[in-house]
Amino acid sequence: MRAESFSALIFCNVKKWIKNLEKVAQLYNYIYLCVMKRKINTNEHKIHDYSAVLAAEYGAHGTPERAKFDEEAYAFYTSQILLETRKEARLTQAELSKRIGADKSYISRIEKGITVPSVATFYRIVSALGRSVELVPAM
Repeated sequence: MRAESFSALIFCNVKKWIKNLEKVAQLYNYIYLCVMKRKINTNEHKIHDYSAVLAAEYGAHGTPERAKFDEEAYAFYTSQILLETRKEARLTQAELSKRIGADKSYISRIEKGITVPSVATFYRIVSALGRSVELVPAM
């Protein structure tokens, strides 16, 4: 499954997590850090329009550069959701990895946003954390 489909699945299906403004703030922080890392002119650190900054740095929606950035941002967002949920469940990475039959390093890579789990693995992780995924209409 493509990362875009997986990302759409996460954004449309995890109603409780999407509404969590803290996660949205983390995503914007990630975007801001990416922009600052590239030392783009951000109007003296007073960004008012992230869309314009992202378009200037990564291209318009639909370009390969923007698709790559979006994939990385979705991976980061997914990682933060799973990291926070694991911590709420009071599980270590080792305990979670044992529950799903994976290596601890795999959980670490997911939580760092380096690896995007397959949909099947995502559901195994969610189940191992005592959570479920609810399919709801898109907002």
